[in-house]
Amino acid sequence: MGLIAASLLALVILWVRGSWSISFYVDTVANVGLLAFGGLAGLVVDRSLPSWLRSDAAICFVLAVFLALPVAAAHSVLWPTVGRFSGILAALLLVQVAQGQKRRVVRLLDMPWIREIGLVSYGAYLFHPVIHAGQLLPVVGIHVDFRRSVTMAIELGLTLILAELSWRLFERPVRAALLRTSRPVDKRLSKVDDI
Repeated sequence: MGLIAASLLALVILWVRGSWSISFYVDTVANVGLLAFGGLAGLVVDRSLPSWLRSDAAICFVLAVFLALPVAAAHSVLWPTVGRFSGILAALLLVQVAQGQKRRVVRLLDMPWIREIGLVSYGAYLFHPVIHAGQLLPVVGIHVDFRRSVTMAIELGLTLILAELSWRLFERPVRAALLRTSRPVDKRLSKVDDI
């Protein structure tokens, strides 16, 4: 709670000072609150949420707000501070999913295409900061000024394609090679652990 309070205070100070927008993203104290919310979610995941908050409707609502927030406010001057709310929503959503394993909405996460996105999510995390449709499209001869929603969709598609290629061509082969070369002692230890 102290980290969250310090983070909120740092955000207020940055806002009052009129700091550059990049300061909101790189200031450690301003961002440590997001990590604290993740830790807090981990601490309370075993404490049952109210039943209305575990419902399919509540899970869908939190997910919808989480997805809509960047679309609605990303270009607002408030985004550097309001955008932090998406971290709180993500923490709440993770607790809802953990506690609602039998809910229909949560069971949808087992759909093959969603599991595939989960599988390539680390690659997507690595690629997404460098994919900028506004800079890439002119390189391939497309000189159209698309709306931001269109460029975001293009960026998402390109990110997922690159993440999938990374998984198939690099991550999976490296993982398989590492598993093949694991030391025999590791296998013996795992058998001992099973006993």
